[in-house]
Amino acid sequence: MTGVSKFSQTGIFSNLNHLNDITLNKKYASLTGYTQNELLLYFNDYIQEVLPDFAPLNEQQLLEQIKQWYNGYSWDAKTRVYNPYSVLLFFDNRAFENYWFATGTPTFLINLIKEKKQFNFNQITASGALLDSYEPDDLDIRTLLFQTGYLTIKHIDIFNGIYTLDYPNREVEQSMTNYLIATLLNRSALDSPVPVFDVKSAFYQDNIERVIRIINSLLKDVPALLINPQNEHFYHSLVHLHFRYLGLLMDSEVHTSDGRMDAVVKTDTHIYILEFKIDQSAEIALNQIKNKLYYQKYATEQKTVVGIGINFDTEKRAVGNYLTEILIA
Repeated sequence: MTGVSKFSQTGIFSNLNHLNDITLNKKYASLTGYTQNELLLYFNDYIQEVLPDFAPLNEQQLLEQIKQWYNGYSWDAKTRVYNPYSVLLFFDNRAFENYWFATGTPTFLINLIKEKKQFNFNQITASGALLDSYEPDDLDIRTLLFQTGYLTIKHIDIFNGIYTLDYPNREVEQSMTNYLIATLLNRSALDSPVPVFDVKSAFYQDNIERVIRIINSLLKDVPALLINPQNEHFYHSLVHLHFRYLGLLMDSEVHTSDGRMDAVVKTDTHIYILEFKIDQSAEIALNQIKNKLYYQKYATEQKTVVGIGINFDTEKRAVGNYLTEILIA
């Protein structure tokens, strides 16, 4: 028997109890999805059939795209499986779309996220006991997102029982990010991606001034009651989510041995390292990038590395000032 959440085990939903939950049982880690080997073995004819539709991609490149979109679910942090529903619809429709997410809008989840003001779900941690819990009167967003399939296990600290969670793949992250942006801006999810594409275009043109203008336009669209001097997380969440939506262009909250970068945007010719501050100064933000040597991570990529320090002014509800500096030419 399979389902989307342990909450169905509680009396408020059903009288069926005393079930053996095998979600985190390593013996069954590959039970509920296609493994990479199974995809190659059983879907080879379909892969060859759709391959011409994605020219000039070769077979290996197409497989990598399918993997990024629909693979990534894991319950032991080692075995990763594809979403069967999405894989079948991909081969049927011959297009990369958000198939699983489209089966139902997570209205309840979105409302709970908005209520608790939590918007960043990349590399979050939780205990095994929390992931296994089902307390309707004390809902934890991490538990709910894991049990409903929006987050999956990326790493397990077996000595401390700590699980690191993240989105399983692009299909889920892109869709959820779109809804979160819409929630922050109180707009329709259908309108959310537009500024993201504008930012992408500006970075490819190496037009940082335009990037700042777009960020300012986003902030002007936010209802005033949502912004206050103490809510630095709101500013970071809004910008962070827009950059996450860029998908292939960006790693966000990138970990290094000296801390973490707020955002990294990659184009064909440049790598931009961004640091955000609120009611401080762009100089402080830029100096953090330099002092912590964030740019050294990209020293071998043969691209121009640019540091961008951005300071948000809460009174103006805009970027107060920003500074850029070429760190690797």
